[in-house]
Amino acid sequence: MNAERDKNMRQIDKKTDVDTLNVKDITIRSLDEYNIMKCIDSILAIDNLSLGHYRFWYKENFFLELPRKWVLSKIALLNNVLVGYCIVSAYATNKAHIHRMSVHPRFRMKGIGEMLIQHALVEAFHEMVAEITLESLCDNPAANIFYEKLGFKELGEGGVNRYLFEKDKLSKSNKYYVINNKGNRRVFSIKVNNFTNKNSINKIEVT
Repeated sequence: MNAERDKNMRQIDKKTDVDTLNVKDITIRSLDEYNIMKCIDSILAIDNLSLGHYRFWYKENFFLELPRKWVLSKIALLNNVLVGYCIVSAYATNKAHIHRMSVHPRFRMKGIGEMLIQHALVEAFHEMVAEITLESLCDNPAANIFYEKLGFKELGEGGVNRYLFEKDKLSKSNKYYVINNKGNRRVFSIKVNNFTNKNSINKIEVT
């Protein structure tokens, strides 16, 4: 598996030029149960590079069946090479959650992460999802600033408790900073309608 991941990283290096990258060259597509079979090695490679030091995900995590996951999740491609992904699924009645998102370190600060979340939000709008949540770590300020820039708001104690109840995670409440000041997790949320009211959904083509 490590050899396959190295191969995928070499493919990215050969086919892409970061200095001349334009976001118009990026294609965002849905990650469904069919194309994940072709993308999984690249996803694992990027995930290990970007997030492995926080919490490692195995192949089984990415293949886990969750409500509307194969509709809401997105991948970013450059010259048919995967450079980022966003794993999203539905929960409760009309909510969705971003479980995992990453862009290859070489291609950060290019707007790719923003594109992934924008497309996920538009897909959520079409799927009648009202709110999207995500978790982040207190010691990851760059990510937290990024989410807030996109319009996500940090939930207070009441909002986090409601989130944990809906996700059946109340037993883990001590891991969340607003509940326990020794906790290292934060929860952010965005109202999908607020996003779509500020951004023309016709400008973002869902594929």
